[in-house]
Amino acid sequence: MLRITQVSEDSDQVYLKVEGRVIGDGISELDRICANCLSENRRIILDMSEVTYIDRQGVDALKRILKNNAQLTGATLLVQALVG
Repeated sequence: MLRITQVSEDSDQVYLKVEGRVIGDGISELDRICANCLSENRRIILDMSEVTYIDRQGVDALKRILKNNAQLTGATLLVQALVG
């Protein structure tokens, strides 16, 4: 199960805490939330410190999100290497 919590926001950025497994339907939810923030021209900070698993589709989704105005924080070295 994936949980995405908006921790803080202002007019320029939003800080999202991502917890659990980045798989299946959770990926669609993450994409939807991030697309909404990006459509409002806000920078996204994704706190990945509580992610326990990410599959290939999750990695691909993170790559797409990071190509836009987004940044990872708290990600494991493996996740950082995978999204490169």
